[in-house]
Amino acid sequence: MFNDFLKTLLTDSSLLFDPGLNFLDTYSKEFSNYNNLVDLGNNKEKSEKFIADLREVSNNPKSNFFDQIETFLNKQYEEIKKTVPLKYVDMLTVEMYDGLKWIPNDIKEKMLISKLFTYNAMLNVKFICIQYPEGIPEEWKVQNIDKGDWLDLRVMEDVDMKQGEFKYLDLGISISLPEGYEAILAPRSSTAAKHGILQANSIGVIDNSFSGPNDIWKFPAYAIRNTHIDKGTRICQFRIQKSMEKTIVIAEGKPEGKTDRGGLGSTGEK
Repeated sequence: MFNDFLKTLLTDSSLLFDPGLNFLDTYSKEFSNYNNLVDLGNNKEKSEKFIADLREVSNNPKSNFFDQIETFLNKQYEEIKKTVPLKYVDMLTVEMYDGLKWIPNDIKEKMLISKLFTYNAMLNVKFICIQYPEGIPEEWKVQNIDKGDWLDLRVMEDVDMKQGEFKYLDLGISISLPEGYEAILAPRSSTAAKHGILQANSIGVIDNSFSGPNDIWKFPAYAIRNTHIDKGTRICQFRIQKSMEKTIVIAEGKPEGKTDRGGLGSTGEK
């Protein structure tokens, strides 16, 4: 996103000799990554130089660099608020601002810099909205990922099943998926061994259209033994991924330009 931001600025011929562009070029590494900017703040000599350069650009009457940044960010904001609740945008902007404590508060451009990183991050993050049943403990809600790449879900009822029985287990949530994305639901690796159930359809594919408040997610369970599962137990996991492109054209006929591999198992066993 930073490269897009830079290209946007460069399309304005009035900025070609703006001193702000020299400032941006000097600190391009820092501006392209928030952690780099925070690390810059931990280096006293470099951070003092950055602040001095920032003040010089800010006070230069020949520069409208930060005016251009503000215009650009306003356009980004209009795009972001289409998919992300504004309370989260504002909250993350404040958190980002707090992370730049080493930049003096009297520099008005500090908030612009904070917005720059926040908005760019928002445009690269996919937002999902999860509706929970009333009264569930906070720790039962979907948590941010610390380990692994999937998000765990819990059963929202006490479950008793006999061996060979099939049942839809209530996961209690409905999720609004980002446009152009679908969800994959799968058992946790320990579910069969610990709780004696399999996911009957192997994995679940949840289309983007299944995103309404009454589209409650469920786990199709098949019991391989008599089992009891307590309400609140984590039994499955999900992730979101891009849906298949709608530009694919389906044609009928013999595959062109391909040779047979030899059927199932043709790559060998050892």
